[in-house]
Amino acid sequence: MNERKPDYNEISEIYDQSRPADRPHMAWWIDKIIQAGGLAPGKRLLDIGCGTGRWTIPLVEKSGCEAVGFDNSPAMLDKARAKDT
Repeated sequence: MNERKPDYNEISEIYDQSRPADRPHMAWWIDKIIQAGGLAPGKRLLDIGCGTGRWTIPLVEKSGCEAVGFDNSPAMLDKARAKDT
């Protein structure tokens, strides 16, 4: 069985379009992650495999914590940086 792994550099352009951030479950998960992680101003978040920042950015915006995101796809990180205001 030879499965092709996704090339995230290749799909970075459409990644967020196929995973809308305004879905109802996202807000629920953001709240749960903030609560479980004790995220708040002055706290730090390390997101390994952050992709386009789809989870990282809303966590920072809602909790006020600081974050650093790592991903092995330069194209995904470029998307995250472009969204990080």
